[in-house]
Amino acid sequence: MYRDPGLKIHTWERSPAPVEDARAYITNMKYNFRVLMDTMDAETKANKVIDSYKMPSIPAKFVIDEKGNIRFKLIGFNGSKEAAVDEIDMMIDMIRAENENTSKI
Repeated sequence: MYRDPGLKIHTWERSPAPVEDARAYITNMKYNFRVLMDTMDAETKANKVIDSYKMPSIPAKFVIDEKGNIRFKLIGFNGSKEAAVDEIDMMIDMIRAENENTSKI
């Protein structure tokens, strides 16, 4: 799994205890990144972030830069965990390289 102390991952969970499930998974896997949860609003039964991004399905992954801009959006999954990690690593490396080139100007 990609490990970057500044990495923020957003997940959309449908289990009865999504926050506890995510916390246990991150702890068990010894990951060191933060997880931002979009839990369902008890009154409206909506996931505010999912609704605002108009996500049609899960899994969905976003790579968001340090300015809060969505740089990559991936919907669905077809492949191995390693392939998914390699793909996200490549996207993050592209953003970092772009930032380095911009800061040299």
